[in-house]
Amino acid sequence: MKTFYFLGTCLLLLLISVELIFFKLENKEIPWREIATNLNTGQIVLWIFRSLEIIAFVFIYRHMSFDLVGNLPIWLIWLSGFILWDFCFYWLHRLHHKYKIFWLIHQVHHQGEYFNLSLGVRNSWYSSLTSIPFFLPMALIGYSPESFIIIGALHYFIQFYNHNGIVRQSGFLEYIMITPSQHRVHHGRAEIYHNKNFGGTFVWWDKLFGTFQPEDRSLPEQYGVPGYSDHTDIIALNHDPAFKSTLNAQGEMVSIPGWVIFAGSMLLFFHLLYFIYFEKTLDGVYLAHLFFTIAIGTILLSRMPHVPLNRLNLNLIISICVFGLLRICNTVDFTLSALILMYIIFCISLMIRFNYRWILSGTKN
Repeated sequence: MKTFYFLGTCLLLLLISVELIFFKLENKEIPWREIATNLNTGQIVLWIFRSLEIIAFVFIYRHMSFDLVGNLPIWLIWLSGFILWDFCFYWLHRLHHKYKIFWLIHQVHHQGEYFNLSLGVRNSWYSSLTSIPFFLPMALIGYSPESFIIIGALHYFIQFYNHNGIVRQSGFLEYIMITPSQHRVHHGRAEIYHNKNFGGTFVWWDKLFGTFQPEDRSLPEQYGVPGYSDHTDIIALNHDPAFKSTLNAQGEMVSIPGWVIFAGSMLLFFHLLYFIYFEKTLDGVYLAHLFFTIAIGTILLSRMPHVPLNRLNLNLIISICVFGLLRICNTVDFTLSALILMYIIFCISLMIRFNYRWILSGTKN
């Protein structure tokens, strides 16, 4: 499997090089800076989260699968899996444009202003995480993790073709699969192109669900996300869309019920009891870290009763980070792990409660 991915990546780099040579021979502008950014959007971190996606798939397959395809012929398992994967991808892709919480992640892929092969690997660090729920039906049905990984790799490799900047029309393939012409529509900024051509490999999903749009060659080729500030910094590239949207754009006041503040305070108080009880047995660094996280949680919780929504989000994000760091950076026992997890769930629940309208709001892309 490692050899499969290694050879696929090498072939991708070779094809990108060939495309660049073609651009040079045709005297086309080569966006060197953007291509470098596309290749460096954080592939290492992305693949770490890809591992979590596979872990989730394996768990569902082993413990919850209905094994509906186990008795099918091998060729039919692979063929049906190939088609079903593309169906799941269509809805993954469509909903990542429809709902803002998904769009903030998928937007990274659309920020590129030049259409070329390198755009095919420009993705958010977190794209694998938000992909998880869309492919789990395959695990429930009974497709093995091995088939899921191989089929997914084949689809993603095929999708590199529809990002190439050389081919204008693909002949009979235009009636079967998503071609560069059709995918240019998806990335295009013209009004008639918005929310069109979500398919990954096959074009029939868009035609079946009414989202197909052929390319209009009379329109100028404009790509990218309006208002996006170009970044080579991968930290900013992966996080600016979310932070600008959740922390800067929302200033409405929220009033949090008293019982919610009380529940959060009780959770912090239990952390304090743990701190007092184990004070003499913990080393200094560990003790200081626990004290710091409790203090931060207390201060931020005290600021929550009547705050602008953007400040509430920031407070909760900080709380999640500091308590998460306590769990990650130290070896803690089950009791403290449970308390930390409960507090993180408390913070996440508050964010969902006061942001659900924003989470479900639509996008213009």
